[in-house]
Amino acid sequence: MDKTNPEWLKYYSTLPDGGPLYTETDLSHFIVEPWNAISSLAFLIPAIYWFFRLYKQPKENWFLLYCSFLIFVGGLGSTLFHAFRANKFFIVMDFLPMAIATFSLAIFFWYKLLKKWYLVLAIVPPSFAMRYFIFNNLGHHNSINASYFLSGTLFFLPLLLILVRLKFKHWGYAFAGLLSFAIALFFRQIDAWDPPVISIGTHFLWHLAGAAGCHFLAAYVYELHPKIPVVQEEGVIS
Repeated sequence: MDKTNPEWLKYYSTLPDGGPLYTETDLSHFIVEPWNAISSLAFLIPAIYWFFRLYKQPKENWFLLYCSFLIFVGGLGSTLFHAFRANKFFIVMDFLPMAIATFSLAIFFWYKLLKKWYLVLAIVPPSFAMRYFIFNNLGHHNSINASYFLSGTLFFLPLLLILVRLKFKHWGYAFAGLLSFAIALFFRQIDAWDPPVISIGTHFLWHLAGAAGCHFLAAYVYELHPKIPVVQEEGVIS
């Protein structure tokens, strides 16, 4: 795309904090993106809920407690990032905890499915390396969304296979999580439409739907453990 094109200037250029421009971005305001900032606090709700529900049994629920911490930090980082758009540390707080949580969740589901670390390592790290390649070879807005889509596929694929193996037990939580993340990604994508769908953009809806997806996925993980049957030695599900 021609870098003098107004569309490129609006959606593919970056601010000093290293992040992209959103429809709501207005540097003349003290709170640069109020709706995006406030909606980021939604991630704190499932994080706090699952922490207080599970903290008395840390050994049995360490993975969900670990993910709750990452989501809490990511939600706080997202709030500060969208509110001020002036500090690279805030954007790291925004994306890094969520990326670690996604990576961890992918490992969790693939290991639950395959029970073989060498198979998990053959799938997950190369897929995340592909995400890095995509991020660096597409336009800024599309690269972020494509990398999110790849990350989501990486943990929803084994989740769907687990559902089939367990005859769709607790399918409602898994389906609600999948639907929430699909809706979230849709709203993130259309925030770049010109003219905008709504004047404040749709990025804040990505946060709200994403937070809901975190809750439903946590509920499924909670119901899942430790209910996956042991697989056969050759790594095929029994």
